[in-house]
Amino acid sequence: MYHNRISNGTFWAMIGVTLVFEFASLIPGVNFFSGILSSLVFPIWFWLKGASYSKNKKLVTNFVVAFFIELIPVVSMLPATLFAVWRNARAVQKEDIMHNNKIDSMKLDEETRQMTAQLERRQLLMRDKKERE
Repeated sequence: MYHNRISNGTFWAMIGVTLVFEFASLIPGVNFFSGILSSLVFPIWFWLKGASYSKNKKLVTNFVVAFFIELIPVVSMLPATLFAVWRNARAVQKEDIMHNNKIDSMKLDEETRQMTAQLERRQLLMRDKKERE
């Protein structure tokens, strides 16, 4: 089965929501709550899209680093959450491409086996036909 867990539309929606959180984090009183809320929203969003944290530790590491960067007052102005979401979404898309290529190669191998079997049958039929003549 083909995977397309994060489409381009979903990717850009995630980036848009991340930008909202990043701009909200520039407001001094909202900074702390924005960081915590974004640290909850995106891991859940990735989990709902089927990105497995147990198989890919980079996803967890990126979000944990971004969470702690968002808690530090001056450093939180860096777009750490944006970088984590962008990096994780691209990683999931690359995993999907690799998975889909693997499925395509398996289908191609099966088609090659079938074509080889058909060719061998035709050769046997032609040999039998020539022997009869």
